[in-house]
Amino acid sequence: MRNLETRRIAKTNDERAALAARRGWEIRVEAPELPDRWRYALPFCLRGRQQLAFGAVSGRHQGLRFTVFDFYRQEAVKVVRDAWSDLAVPEAGSERINTVWAIELPSPVPWFQIVDNTDPAYDVTGLPKPITADPTFDRWYRLVNTDPQVAAQVLHPELAAFMRRTKLHTWALIEQHLIFTTYPIFGRTKPDELLLTLDKLVAMTSLLPLPILEQYR
Repeated sequence: MRNLETRRIAKTNDERAALAARRGWEIRVEAPELPDRWRYALPFCLRGRQQLAFGAVSGRHQGLRFTVFDFYRQEAVKVVRDAWSDLAVPEAGSERINTVWAIELPSPVPWFQIVDNTDPAYDVTGLPKPITADPTFDRWYRLVNTDPQVAAQVLHPELAAFMRRTKLHTWALIEQHLIFTTYPIFGRTKPDELLLTLDKLVAMTSLLPLPILEQYR
């Protein structure tokens, strides 16, 4: 791990510790069990080297339990050929940090995951589009291992419009959680953005058709 990443992680941990203290929330600088809890979903199924879950804040917000943390991984090292020596040499994989919000829902949900097809964190090649009443919306997204009937129930017009308006693009329903992930453009999710996104996600939970989704469990 480079010194830049080490400093970035330390800064994030310090900021979130201060936020947790103000809000009466819990803070853990490392939470290694969290990526395994949702290991079949993106980005956790994209294994790499030096994986780390850090800056984990948890508590209650507007009546719902939540956890927010950052997931660091270094993509696998590639072997390339040196142009001068014609020898195979290792090329370091790129480093990725995703911020993850997990909101505990009132009831269990079927598997659902939707990904922004321009999200730089993922390769969406070959993934199917959702099928909604809005073809433009469908072009912007891809589904991951999701039953089309479940997707049709989840992506009703009001929720789809809310996604676009609030820029909540890449998210999943897993077990009894809504999981939202983002790839911070400047490398860190600061406390004000953490809180703003938390507000948006709590609002989105009210748009989920939970009673209807129970039949797909």
